[in-house]
Amino acid sequence: MKKIIWDGLEKLFEEFPFMKADPVLLEEEIVETEKKLGVRFASDYKEFIQKYGGAIVGPFPIYGLRHADPMDDELWSVAEVTMHYRNEGWPCVNDLYIISSDHSDNPVGIRNDGQVISYDHDLGEAFEIAKSFEVYLAHCLGIEKSKID
Repeated sequence: MKKIIWDGLEKLFEEFPFMKADPVLLEEEIVETEKKLGVRFASDYKEFIQKYGGAIVGPFPIYGLRHADPMDDELWSVAEVTMHYRNEGWPCVNDLYIISSDHSDNPVGIRNDGQVISYDHDLGEAFEIAKSFEVYLAHCLGIEKSKID
């Protein structure tokens, strides 16, 4: 990921350290979660969870493998949240791993090609919200897209 994203995250977590979880130090833990979900994590997402575990970035949760204090006590891990949406039968989530949700509880997930999409239950359709996890984080941090292109 670009330095501007890492700097934005560090600034956020320096001011609000409780918004991030603990790092994921064991690669095996990540590999096991990928196997469980039948996916390969995007490299930028994998870097994020290795460093922060999971977090609240701006107004949005970023589900990972660790619980950050402000997160929901039950639905906070990428595995649990992904399985929650799959078990509820949400369209298109079988091809995603869910890394966030919006304020209407619509899932935000990453496809195998790295594209970040959301499924809007009110409209009944999926749409792209970012070309990559890095671009999604920039959005969450309020960084203009032109600064990371």
